[in-house]
Amino acid sequence: MQGETIHKPTVLLVDDDPAVRESVGQVLEDRGACVTSAATVGEADNHLQRECFSLVLTDLRLDQGTEGLEVARMARERAPGARVVLFSGQDLSEIANEAADAGVDEMLAKPLTIDALARILTDLGTEVEAPAAVTRGARLSDAEGQQLLAAFVAGDQGAFTRISTSYRAMLFSVFLRWFRLGEQDAEDLCQEVMLQLVVKAAEIRNVRTWLLGTAINQAKKRIRRLIRERTLAERYLEDLELHEPDHDEDVRELISRGLDLLRPPDRRLLALIYIEGLSYQEVADCLERPIGSIGPLRGRALKRLARAVAELERPPQEMVA
Repeated sequence: MQGETIHKPTVLLVDDDPAVRESVGQVLEDRGACVTSAATVGEADNHLQRECFSLVLTDLRLDQGTEGLEVARMARERAPGARVVLFSGQDLSEIANEAADAGVDEMLAKPLTIDALARILTDLGTEVEAPAAVTRGARLSDAEGQQLLAAFVAGDQGAFTRISTSYRAMLFSVFLRWFRLGEQDAEDLCQEVMLQLVVKAAEIRNVRTWLLGTAINQAKKRIRRLIRERTLAERYLEDLELHEPDHDEDVRELISRGLDLLRPPDRRLLALIYIEGLSYQEVADCLERPIGSIGPLRGRALKRLARAVAELERPPQEMVA
């Protein structure tokens, strides 16, 4: 079967909303898929028992709960070669671990877009048409995965290679599709997860579940780091925008009258900015300080300068007899 091509993807679409079934089904059919629709878990189960599908696309909430996860579990059992995609209107990160345990390959946010559906079919075609060992690797059962892990712990390096090959696509799906990370981040995190697997191999009881859980945690950490970096960048730009010196005449006069009253660090900072006319970047290089610190330092130095000048020019108090 290696290299076999399925020219018409077969899709099981599960959603309790007839309008969604109709609209999404039409988009899939317009792009060459053969679509079977189901409104309930029971209907989905009946189809999975009688028919073969290359894609199972299910809503998370089919009534009031998370029945879509049950559909995913059934799909993984009855159609182990199918791609399982879960979509939902709620925060997908809240159910990431449950979805991973249920065997979900990808999660999408509602409303579904035409581009997202087209991309899923394109990915599906690529996976089916290419040799399995090159794309996803042979899908392993949990028992097979654990046997390979035990063999690796016993010293079989080939077992680790097969684990890495078999689960690589699953890890990339978590990083690229669940969490929308970039390819370089996905590559870095995949290596980090596999490194942790090497370290903790002897303690792991279910390799697929452990890999998914570790991948999700690593992705969340990377996202938090990216958010921190973006926040720092925004604060830096904001500081440049709000505090870049304007060299107005009042500030120049203040400096000319009281610069010598300041401590040497403040004096040097203000001299670099207002007398030598250096940019924040040039000042930061001279002082060997982060550029984001220059604006706040300047502001505090000007306040101290203003107080010093005001104190110097305060009229002397009359002597009290």
